[in-house]
Amino acid sequence: MREIKFRYVVQHEETGYITSEIFTYDEIEVGCVNNWLASIPRYFVVSKDQYSGLHDKNGKEIYEGDVDDSNGENMVVTYQDGCYGLKYQLCEGEDGEYFDSCISWGRTNIIGNIYVSPELLEGGTSK
Repeated sequence: MREIKFRYVVQHEETGYITSEIFTYDEIEVGCVNNWLASIPRYFVVSKDQYSGLHDKNGKEIYEGDVDDSNGENMVVTYQDGCYGLKYQLCEGEDGEYFDSCISWGRTNIIGNIYVSPELLEGGTSK
């Protein structure tokens, strides 16, 4: 059974500084998130990203909103239709986005997430 964890991404309301913290389900149940948020006033929650239970080729935990660059294009880890996959925009001239759930997760390379490093998606990928 995979461990249930969430990455809370928060942003300072004046400076725009973004940081994150990971909490287990048990920590969330006993109020650790509320205590953490109370300890960092003037921050608001931007995203709550669930841990996929998967790891990239470097052993890094994979969360929703992470960015992978293993295919030569930055793609976003997304949960859709009951499974995790990578989402990226189609080639120029085609409409919409493509979701690929046939991933060899052990070959992926997580380079950041879309909240802390939105510049990773410049040039054509979106969540």
